[in-house]
Amino acid sequence: MTDGRPWEGNARVRLAVQVLSGLLTEAERNKKVTRLVRDVLVREFSEGLPAGWPAMLDDARRFEVAKVLGMWSAYTPETYDERVMRAGESLLAHPPPAGWRPLSPDDELLRTLLPDEET
Repeated sequence: MTDGRPWEGNARVRLAVQVLSGLLTEAERNKKVTRLVRDVLVREFSEGLPAGWPAMLDDARRFEVAKVLGMWSAYTPETYDERVMRAGESLLAHPPPAGWRPLSPDDELLRTLLPDEET
């Protein structure tokens, strides 16, 4: 971006990465990284599954859920890879009620899947 062409390529993706990087820096400073990781899922869930958890996981719905979980994993710090993978597997193995969607990173189910561990 120092070459004088900041809007060439996928500027939206670069901007999202920069915003997430800033949020991560702030979360690390405030010892709230786990909460940020849950917040990323809330955002991805809102975009990818706006009607909430599907009543049935047919192939199309399973793909939608997998996409949300994959994006969540992609946008979380590497140090959380294992925890995010286990949380996603838990959601698939023990699905929440149909229509469930987390509205905040403090959602009770999300806090069960990814409890705060920072001190």
